[in-house]
Amino acid sequence: MFGDLGTCIREEGFVCGPSFGFKPDADIAGAGVFAAFSTAAFASLVGAAISLVMQRSQYFGKKRTIRKHALAIRRISEAFLISLSDTQIVTSLALLIPTLFWLSCTISAYHYNLVCNLVLISSASHIVSIVVMHKYFGQNRKLGVLRCVMVTANLGFAWVLFYRRNQSTIFPSAKPNSNIPKYIPDNGTLSTGLSLPSACYLGHPNAPASGYANNFTSSPDWLPSNTNTTNQIPSNVTVSNNSSLAGHHSSFIPSTNVTWTQRFEQFSSNDNLTNTGDVVSLAFITASFFLAIGTSLLLSIKNVRCLPHKRRHQVAYIFRCISFLTSYGIMIYGFSQFLELRNWMGKSQLFGRENDEYEIRSFGQLMPIGLLILPVLAFVEQFADRESQSKDEEQILLRNHEGYLSTGE
Repeated sequence: MFGDLGTCIREEGFVCGPSFGFKPDADIAGAGVFAAFSTAAFASLVGAAISLVMQRSQYFGKKRTIRKHALAIRRISEAFLISLSDTQIVTSLALLIPTLFWLSCTISAYHYNLVCNLVLISSASHIVSIVVMHKYFGQNRKLGVLRCVMVTANLGFAWVLFYRRNQSTIFPSAKPNSNIPKYIPDNGTLSTGLSLPSACYLGHPNAPASGYANNFTSSPDWLPSNTNTTNQIPSNVTVSNNSSLAGHHSSFIPSTNVTWTQRFEQFSSNDNLTNTGDVVSLAFITASFFLAIGTSLLLSIKNVRCLPHKRRHQVAYIFRCISFLTSYGIMIYGFSQFLELRNWMGKSQLFGRENDEYEIRSFGQLMPIGLLILPVLAFVEQFADRESQSKDEEQILLRNHEGYLSTGE
C-alpha cells in the first residue's frame, strides 16, 4: 500500500537502476485506452453542450413550445450523460486503486505520470457530465449516496496520487526538456529517470539535501556505484538494525534480496521536475464538484422569497457554464500532457523495437472500449421511451379531437 523506497526496497528484484526491466504497459498507455478515454471525453462534452443549450431555451426562452421540446431533448441527453459519467468514474477508480495499492512498487515513473493524466481526463469528463444535470444525486436517494461515495473516493485517491508525486522534489513529472537526438547510440547514453520505478523517487532520503535537481539519478546521492555487489553492504553505508537511512551520501541498507546497480553516469535527457499543472487542474476539478453539489442544493431549496424558482435556475445555469468551460480546459490540458510524454517515449526507443502500446490486443485495452456501449444503450432506451410517450400523447389528443367532432362540444 502506497509504496515508497523504504518499503519497496525490501521487495525481491526491486532495483533503482538502469538494469530495471522497463517495459511497455498497454493497459495504461495503449492505443485502446487512449481511444476509449478520448471517445468518452468527446461524448461527455457534446452531451453536456446539448444539455446546456436546451437549458438555455428552457429557462430563458419565451415560447412554451420551445421550452417543451427543450425539456424533452434535455432529458434524453441527461440519460446518456448519467450512464457515461458512471462509466467514467468506474474507469478512473480502476486506474487509481491498482496504482496506489498493487502496483506501487513496480509501476514506472513514466506510467505513473500517464495514470495522472488519464485520471485528470476521466475526472474532468465525469464532472462535466454531472454538473449540467439536475438530479444526478437526488433522483434516487440510495443511488445518489453511492454515486457521491464513488466521486468522493475518486477525488480522494486522485489527491493521494498527485500529492505523493508533488512531495518528491526529484520525481520526473513530465516530458524531458531535451529533444530526441536523430541518432540514438546503442550504449544507453540517452538516460531518463522516467524508466525507473516511481517508488525510487518517493521517500528517497537524499532528495531534500541534493543540489543536483534534474540530474539527481546521476549524482552521488542516488545509489552506490557498484554493479557487482549482491547481498553485500556497500562500504559507504552505515549499518542499522532496522534498515533505516544514513547520511547525505548514503542510501538504504540493502536487505538480502536487493541488487545494487550503477547509477546513471550519463544523463542526457534533463528530466522536467517542475510540472505543477496537474495539481492545479485537480484543484479546479474538485472545486467544480463542490460547485455541482452547491447548485443541486440551491435548486432543492423551496419558498425562497429573495430568489424565485426561475431565477434560481438561471443562476444555476451560469454556474454550470463556468464548470463546463473549466472541465473542457482541463481535458485539453490532460490530453496534451499525455500525448506529449507518450510520443517522446515512443521516439526514444527505450522500449526497443516492439512497443505494445501502439497496438490494441490486450484485455485491459478492450474493456474500457466495451464499457462505452452502456451509455449508448441508455441513450437508445431513453429515446425509445420518449417515442412511445409521444405516440400515447398523440392518441389521447386524437381521441379527444374525435370526441369533440362527434359531440360538437
